[in-house]
Amino acid sequence: MLFQTAQLRNSEWESHLDDDLQQQWRRIQSDFQAATTREMTRFIADVDNETNEYELHIFADASARAYAAVAYICVLSSASKWSETHLIFPKSRIIKPDLLTIPKLELLALILAGRILCFLRDALPLTYKKTILWSDSKCALSWIKTHKILPTFIQRHVDELRTIEDVQFRYLVTTDNPADIPSRGASLKDLEQSIWWSGPLWINSESDWPVNEFKILDEIHIIDPISSEKTLMIAIQRQYHAPFDIVSERYNYYLKLLRVTAAAISFLGKFSISNELQTLWVIDAHFLARSFFG
Repeated sequence: MLFQTAQLRNSEWESHLDDDLQQQWRRIQSDFQAATTREMTRFIADVDNETNEYELHIFADASARAYAAVAYICVLSSASKWSETHLIFPKSRIIKPDLLTIPKLELLALILAGRILCFLRDALPLTYKKTILWSDSKCALSWIKTHKILPTFIQRHVDELRTIEDVQFRYLVTTDNPADIPSRGASLKDLEQSIWWSGPLWINSESDWPVNEFKILDEIHIIDPISSEKTLMIAIQRQYHAPFDIVSERYNYYLKLLRVTAAAISFLGKFSISNELQTLWVIDAHFLARSFFG
């Protein structure tokens, strides 16, 4: 985010940073110097142990500067009654400020979480007892649950989320959302003492999960009003047909083309009962040019 801020201020590569950015950089350096080493095990669980059950929890969140998602795998042993949680896959993306509204960014965070979910299902040979996507945005969750017609940007992403099979979308408060950390940024000291490493305290106990009850918000307050009527637009292309099937490209001289056309009209006028054709054969070449080749 520091680099993004400097870029938005059009700072040159070799120019000095502004005073406030220099102070931020010094704080980052100080954090790194005071940081302690943290080791993380790469072993998740014994996949051959049939008594183990697995749950996949993915948290999504967004701020005005970035959106993020982080995945955890919970290993539950039905035999020994123990459980543990592993941080398995975090990802964040920085965006240009004021490009999208916060609800739309929250929806993009859920899209990121959904794609992480699909990737982990393909990458790890595990069968998940439950798969949950968590978000602290009632607005984004309402879009997923509603049956109303949504604006194109929102509808396209909602449709993508709805194609994911065997997944629950649940709500939690922001203080319990570990994805809030990468979406807003944190110092190494704060990160060390946060819920980032193993998720919320209740993650291993379904009975302690937040109550997933909230009303679907009225879209008139969260999106632009749109009509429920569908408009069908049809484009009609008129095709030109040469009069009497006389193809003008076959004639090198314009007057010759007019004489041939006049002769055709004169011939048809003698045998037609139409008064219009009977009179057309006497009209001068200028009128023919305007009528058929203008």
